[in-house]
Amino acid sequence: MKAITQEWLNFAKTDIIVAKNSLSDEYITNAVAFHSQQTVEKCFKATIEENDLRLKRIHNLIKLYQIVEPLIDF
Repeated sequence: MKAITQEWLNFAKTDIIVAKNSLSDEYITNAVAFHSQQTVEKCFKATIEENDLRLKRIHNLIKLYQIVEPLIDF
């Protein structure tokens, strides 16, 4: 695994931990949603980097998914 890929995954791990730790607080559901979105975005970007694709400076999950869809099996 490339170092840049690992960096993206480490950042994603931080976001998912924050989201999980916030689930029980009904007043910060927006933070859970934000960090969940960030987790997915960073995992997509890790996949893009690992596969030597051009990383676009976007945050749109639909567009990022379209890039990684052929590379991953859901």
